[in-house]
Amino acid sequence: MVAVIVAGGRGERMRALARGIPKPMLPINGRPLLEHQLRWLRKNGFRRIFLCLGYRGNSIRRHFKDGGAWGVCLRYRLEKRPLGTAGCVRPLSSQLRRSFLVVYGDLYARMGLDALQCAHQKNRRDPRCLGTLVLKNTDHPSDSDLAAVNSRGRILRFFNKPHAHPPRTRLANAAVYLLEPKICSLIPSGRSSDFARDIFPNALARGHRLYGHRTRGLLQDIGTPGRYREAQKTAQRRGLG
Repeated sequence: MVAVIVAGGRGERMRALARGIPKPMLPINGRPLLEHQLRWLRKNGFRRIFLCLGYRGNSIRRHFKDGGAWGVCLRYRLEKRPLGTAGCVRPLSSQLRRSFLVVYGDLYARMGLDALQCAHQKNRRDPRCLGTLVLKNTDHPSDSDLAAVNSRGRILRFFNKPHAHPPRTRLANAAVYLLEPKICSLIPSGRSSDFARDIFPNALARGHRLYGHRTRGLLQDIGTPGRYREAQKTAQRRGLG
């Protein structure tokens, strides 16, 4: 299977901490976050990985080269201008012929992906299914993208941040998606779009279906300095190098 790591953002909230370092290269327990992601994906059976890069993307490419040192095959796409989490995937559509994984580049992950893949295989029996999204209970709903699901796990509605008054659901979009190739037809070509803000709500409005997969596995975003420090502590406490 193919994985796509979306890591083109500038990380504005991390600017003071990063000081010119691309967010995916921030160290977690002595290793760049992106290296942790490559090791995690390889452990879960993903060998072919696309990196969608923007800010200082060439420095990342120079560091990881073809990915062979980490047991994966890397291919790069460097943006000339920001296209968002979905817009950067659209140019890869001709190479995404089977179910593919999308992971955001500011995520420190240790969850197993077997259960997600099994859940998606079941969800694919629904001809209107476009994907299975990992959902996780959050303790910061006010600045998280949230989702409401029915008893069968089908996502009924998205609540995108920011929230003046967060809805009752605490299920957050965890930025790990197993998607069907046909979702690429919903992504506009040549302009910026975001999966959570644009593509997923539009898919539901058009009658397509998305499913949620709940996890208690380790998934921590490092999108703010506080959460980055939390991820550092988690890795150090658990001895995760």
